[in-house]
Amino acid sequence: MVIMPNPYFQFKQFTIQQGQSAMKVTTDACVLGALANKLVQTQPVYFHRGLDIGAGTGVLSLMLTQDTSLFVDAVEMDRLAATECASNVQASPFANRITVHPVRIEEYKTTPELYDIIICNPPFFKASLPSPNERINLARHEDLLSSERLLQEVFTRMTEKGTAMILMPADRDEGFRKKSDAENLFIHSTIYIQHTELHQPFRVIYLLRKFYADETTRRLVIRDNHNAYTKEMQELMQPFYLKL
Repeated sequence: MVIMPNPYFQFKQFTIQQGQSAMKVTTDACVLGALANKLVQTQPVYFHRGLDIGAGTGVLSLMLTQDTSLFVDAVEMDRLAATECASNVQASPFANRITVHPVRIEEYKTTPELYDIIICNPPFFKASLPSPNERINLARHEDLLSSERLLQEVFTRMTEKGTAMILMPADRDEGFRKKSDAENLFIHSTIYIQHTELHQPFRVIYLLRKFYADETTRRLVIRDNHNAYTKEMQELMQPFYLKL
């Protein structure tokens, strides 16, 4: 995980202030947001409503709405993070299409309409050494949102033809697959993210739906041998990163 350490991160069309959020903007989260945005733009007729579970700074919600017509509900349980998320949204060009809800996803009362796309960068760590910062613990650890519970919420809130995109650590691949099967969610594609060609994958992005299809698998390498972004990474992030 590559963390953007500044108190803010400037994208081409919006700014993410992240001083109050326990979890900062990361490269892998930006890859998730860019891939989800690309999917929505590829088939805009199918995507009208989006849900961001554990919105944090709001970066995924903002990436989803850039250059699309999507309306997004951003759910964030941490009050300080939710306040910062709302400020980031209000300062963006997409403020009229994103609504921030400062509640746990289990407590979020949605409308009768379901979601066409659900996106989540969930708590990763389980039974690992806790941080001395309690808010970082809550943001990083599964204690308040297990993978099983997340997948249940996805299944309940997603349309029959909807799509969920979830980012997970690569070492949880086998376990996550078993859990998605148990919740009747089918993995249509997986994208394994590597720092370089020489590194093993450290993250996986899953594209899940309620109906079966043969799974496709590919990898995305972030940097080349000269520590520059690979061509694929440049093309993916060009609509968002200032320096591309």
